[in-house]
Amino acid sequence: RELPPTIEPLTFDEQVSVAKLIKSRLYEQPLECLLTALCFYHGLSSSHIRNIKISDVKVDMKAIFLNDRPPVYLSDDELVLINEYVKQRSNIRNAKNKIYLILSSSSSEVYQDRPINNPFIARKVKAFCGFTPKSLRITCFNMIASNFGPQILVEGFGLSLTQASRYGKLEDYLIEEQIKTERDKFLLGKN
Repeated sequence: RELPPTIEPLTFDEQVSVAKLIKSRLYEQPLECLLTALCFYHGLSSSHIRNIKISDVKVDMKAIFLNDRPPVYLSDDELVLINEYVKQRSNIRNAKNKIYLILSSSSSEVYQDRPINNPFIARKVKAFCGFTPKSLRITCFNMIASNFGPQILVEGFGLSLTQASRYGKLEDYLIEEQIKTERDKFLLGKN
């Protein structure tokens, strides 16, 4: 059964404004830009983001490796963001003793090594760009599925078939792929 989406993806103009905001604030607000970019460009959930450990980030490979999802490959701007955030992170008390990439500077969290919470991410992202992490994530998946088909969400982003089907007709895409495969086989057989 199909249910209407509860959160609409951003319009094209809204997407452009978010992309420009991230690009223009790389050095001034690296944490907010990084959190927003991970949702907007990579479709990471707050749970994924909060559980990124420093050891998961492989700068030489331009990637972040996650447990339950394919790696996130980073652009040059995102590498700048991570670098700028790491500089900022080093000013947080007791940061060198913590394994998680994203830290809260709250005094109650200084001596505990645990991930930040989802509301922390939601507050930072919403205050920065005016949209929730979930709406940015939905926009990411919607744009990718509309350009490349929903199957890529399963293979490239680790979504389940059920989740991917929310962003397009998976059956139609699979039928088109099967027709193309059969057509290619037929054409190869004629030669």
